[in-house]
Amino acid sequence: MRRLFSFKTLILVLLAAGIGAMVALVVNQKQKFAAMSELEIRAYLDQKLGSRMSEDQVAQIQDAVVSAVKGVEDAEIGLVEAADIIEEAVEEVVEEQLVEEEAAEEAVEEAAEEAEEA
Repeated sequence: MRRLFSFKTLILVLLAAGIGAMVALVVNQKQKFAAMSELEIRAYLDQKLGSRMSEDQVAQIQDAVVSAVKGVEDAEIGLVEAADIIEEAVEEVVEEQLVEEEAAEEAVEEAAEEAEEA
């Protein structure tokens, strides 16, 4: 259990760093994004995030970034919401990884038990 606790702590630290980095990236690239069209912004974010998150999560982040960059007044999603979406997505990935790790550990234990019986 000690190893799993350390893994969880590491994941939480990485999660916080990742969220901070993503928000900083969006803020720092606002000038770059300001010169881009909405389609270019969406394509860029899809390229960067598409392999790491679901399509819905990427679309929400794209909407938030486009709204923030283009200054849409009636936007419902801002950078804070984008950070929340990113955090939720990372938490889901972490949970999935923990479940997979536990399943793998159980499989190893079962195989070890079967080997002892044989």
